Amino acid sequence: MTGRIDYPGSSLPEVSEDESSESIIIPPKMEPEDIWAFGILVVHIYNRGLPFKMPQGAQVTASVLDSTLPSHPGRAATSRGLDFVVWRVARDCWHPLPSHRPRASQVLRIVQTHSNQVHMPETMLDLFSHVQDEVPDLTSEIRVQPTAPAFVGPASYARVRARWGPPEIAPRIVDVVLTRRDEAVPLDSTGWSRPLLDELVRWRRLRHANLVPLLGRCSIGGVGYAVSPAYTHCDARTWLADEDQNAKRRESSDSNAPLMKLLRDISNALAFLHEQTYPIRHGNVHIDNVFVPPYPSMGHRELTVNGCLGRFDRVLSFDVNDPKCRRAISEDVKMYGSLFYEVLRSRYQFPHDNSPEDFHGLRKRREGDVQLVHAIYRDTFERDSPIVEMPAIVGYINQLVMHALAGKA
Repeated sequence: MTGRIDYPGSSLPEVSEDESSESIIIPPKMEPEDIWAFGILVVHIYNRGLPFKMPQGAQVTASVLDSTLPSHPGRAATSRGLDFVVWRVARDCWHPLPSHRPRASQVLRIVQTHSNQVHMPETMLDLFSHVQDEVPDLTSEIRVQPTAPAFVGPASYARVRARWGPPEIAPRIVDVVLTRRDEAVPLDSTGWSRPLLDELVRWRRLRHANLVPLLGRCSIGGVGYAVSPAYTHCDARTWLADEDQNAKRRESSDSNAPLMKLLRDISNALAFLHEQTYPIRHGNVHIDNVFVPPYPSMGHRELTVNGCLGRFDRVLSFDVNDPKCRRAISEDVKMYGSLFYEVLRSRYQFPHDNSPEDFHGLRKRREGDVQLVHAIYRDTFERDSPIVEMPAIVGYINQLVMHALAGKA
């Protein structure tokens, strides 16, 4: 069950009539509330939107169980001048768990010394210091069953399932995944490897609904781990196979809509990264690094947010005038084209395929949508240098999603 969470607020203490007013001590407002208000204020200034209220207990529990944060119109805020780091700080400030919000001193230091680039500390000591400062330590709240088997993740990673029990949502618990580099990567005296610390800094500095969130860090048996949502135990390949089987079983005209939604979500994440003042390259746009949360069901007709892009060890930001910038962003676009083919190849015949066009529901598609699918693939993957950018692709994919929901694409 979900228990109600009461946030401490600032209020005058009850005083009897015979007490002197001089003896009344007004308690200071609790810092978690002040920090929440700071985040709301920042967004309100840049968005000109109305701040939302402090969440109720049920909302907090639901957000933590779903590994989500309150939505935020990132693109609109960016256009009003809300830079990348300030936006990230604002997101941290309204974390649903008060214990995970930054302290006022941390907020002040980040705002005063921030860089809009995904800057990486150079020394191991600096890396560890930044991870300690920016990534919540969940060690005391993580429970790993002694018999829990490690399972194979992407190359150079090892993962194990665990449970996270934040006291604010007790007695509820959250299933999570713990990730470390494999045993071939040496650890320092603190139990961390440099590659994982390096990735944690990059990972923590990115915030978007379609990027896998980093929940925190922990140390188990003297080894450091990243903590991520439970759905990161399995990439999108399994989900795609299930969708293909479902499409064959049911006679549904909108069976391609979930695939289009997945592509839309990943294109949204990349457009967000590429549109920053200092464009950010993800560098690992691959089906192995795409994850699909089990909520809400992608079979629903509404335009839900689902697909998330993970793995952040190659994330890098560039000055827009850097000659390498265009090449790096094009690398992401080309990888997206490969992902585009991977997701849709069971439903569409692509120009280089020799298989017959006998895919489920093909006769119901608009010829214009088929041509658009081919054009996206050709302009992102087949060309040596992609001629389209992610914001344009987002528009094309949204068009395909709408037509797929109507059973035409």
